[in-house]
Amino acid sequence: MALTVQGLSVALGRRTVLHDVDAAFRPGRITAVLGPNGAGKSTLVKAMAALLPHRGEVRLDERMVAALDPRERARLIGYLPQDAVVHWNMRVDDVVALGRMPHGDRCPRAIGAALCLTDTADLADRPVGELSGGERSRVLLARVLAGEPRWLLADEPLASLDPAHAIDMLDRLRQVAREGMGVVVVLHDLVQAARIADDVLLLDTGRVAAFGPAALVLTPELVGRVFGVEVALIERDGRHLPVPLGRLGG
Repeated sequence: MALTVQGLSVALGRRTVLHDVDAAFRPGRITAVLGPNGAGKSTLVKAMAALLPHRGEVRLDERMVAALDPRERARLIGYLPQDAVVHWNMRVDDVVALGRMPHGDRCPRAIGAALCLTDTADLADRPVGELSGGERSRVLLARVLAGEPRWLLADEPLASLDPAHAIDMLDRLRQVAREGMGVVVVLHDLVQAARIADDVLLLDTGRVAAFGPAALVLTPELVGRVFGVEVALIERDGRHLPVPLGRLGG
C-alpha cells in the first residue's frame, strides 16, 4: 500500500510552513525526513496523518487519507508523536492495549507481538511511571505497533534518548520495516539517518531540497548546502555516513 503526497502545503496562522511537497513512499522501507530546524519536518508527518489541515493530496494507494473514516485511518496509519507521554500510571500491557482501540478489541496476539518486538514483554505488569526514558519510548512504540498499522509515522522518536537507546530504537524501526511496514521517521542526526534509512526526504524552508535513496541524497555537497556545514563521509558497514565538521565559512 503506497503512501504518496502531492502538492502538499500547510499554513500555520499566516505563515506557510510547507510548500508543494511531492513524494512517494514505499512499504517495507524506511524514509528519513531531514532538514534544519523550522524546515517543516514535524508538520509534514502530522499532515500525512491528517492531524493538520492542508492543501494538496495525501493518498494511500488511490484513497485520500483525510477522507477515510477516522477509525479506518487509525488502523492503517500509526503515528508516534514527539515526546509522547502517558498521563496515567497504568500497567505497561494496558498502555500497549490502547493501540487496539481502532479495532475495538484487545487482541492478545497483537499485543503480545508488539511487546516482543519492542523487547518490553518483561515490563508488562509494571506501572509505566516506574520506567526509564528508554523503556517508556519502547512501550509507546509497542502501543502503536499493537494496532498493526500498514504505515508508521514517527516524529523525532530519538528525542531525549541517549546514544545506546537511540540506536536500539532505530534497530526496532528497521525490524518492522523488514516485516513489510512502511516507516517515515523525522530525525535530526545525520549519521543515524544514513545508518538506518533506505530513502531520505530532505526539506529546506518547507520545500523539498532532495528526495531519493539515502546514498544519493546524503552527499557532502547537498547536506552542506542545506545545513550550512562542512561535511565529511566515513564508511561503516558498507554505508557512507555524513559527519558535520563545522559551519561553512566558520
